[in-house]
Amino acid sequence: MGTKERRLREKKQRKLHILNAANELFRKQGYDTTTMPQIAEKTELALGTLYLYFPSKDALYTALLLEGYEAMLKALRAARASVSRKAPRIQFEALLDAFFEFARTYPEYFEIIFFILQKEGQRQDFLTQKELQELWNKEQQCKDIAIDILKQAGHPEQDLNETVNAVWSMIGGVYFYFKGVGTEELHAVAAKAKRIICSALFTKGRAS
Repeated sequence: MGTKERRLREKKQRKLHILNAANELFRKQGYDTTTMPQIAEKTELALGTLYLYFPSKDALYTALLLEGYEAMLKALRAARASVSRKAPRIQFEALLDAFFEFARTYPEYFEIIFFILQKEGQRQDFLTQKELQELWNKEQQCKDIAIDILKQAGHPEQDLNETVNAVWSMIGGVYFYFKGVGTEELHAVAAKAKRIICSALFTKGRAS
């Protein structure tokens, strides 16, 4: 490996290290109380070096949001692809399973996407219009997977975005409301929510 390639790899690894450290501090302390000097200390980098990678705490936060959406999108696409030849209901069930599994496996991403961004609406004022659009595009790509499955099942197209928005909110709420009760109970509640949602969406007369 040449010098240039090695430097690029090292830069990428350091950037990931910074993102992981910031993510951990944001979760433990909250966004407002976390400072760039604290992030620099945790990463064992000089503050000036940290600013070379991310010019502000807001830039760090935005990068985490985009990374989280990309990870979720990848998980949902993989779930759908694994059962793509199955009936729409089975595809949708796989999508819901992947959603909850993502929440359990990557709580740091999930909480940034569904809690910090949504609850702290004022936090969006630092995002540029381009960054906001990119975030909403990522979210819509996640939702479009569900929309495509419902189209396949015969749902009217004009209602699909609203339907998926409702499901998206409900399953996010299930995770946040029950996440503190323990893995076993959360799994049972998630399974129940999945059955209720799929029973409502895939009624008699539709593909199942």
